[in-house]
Amino acid sequence: MLISADAYAIAWTLYVLGFLVAYFSFTRLTLWLRPAVLRQTMKGFLIVFFLTPVQVDPARDWYSPAWLQGGYESILGDMSAASDAIFNLSVVAAVMAVVIVIDALWRWRKTRNAPAAPSQ
Repeated sequence: MLISADAYAIAWTLYVLGFLVAYFSFTRLTLWLRPAVLRQTMKGFLIVFFLTPVQVDPARDWYSPAWLQGGYESILGDMSAASDAIFNLSVVAAVMAVVIVIDALWRWRKTRNAPAAPSQ
């Protein structure tokens, strides 16, 4: 089955728009979580899970979401393609973990060095 470049662009546009709706809904649902680090971690890994791409067709330079491609290829039994998707997810998750740790340390340092409120 061949897909046109326009259909490919439309599919990715709809996927990203759907993700944005889900992301902002998730953000509203997690407002009650007190530690900001926990909220940031959950949102970061949500982004990693849904927006990490894997190359599907090297000849056309087309990509699909890694979770979708990995699951689909696992069901079909093509473990080589599934392992590519899992590898991409693992690398991006590791980078996101480093970013989250740096963000947590930055927030901790900022709150630790904040001037104390004047007492009356």
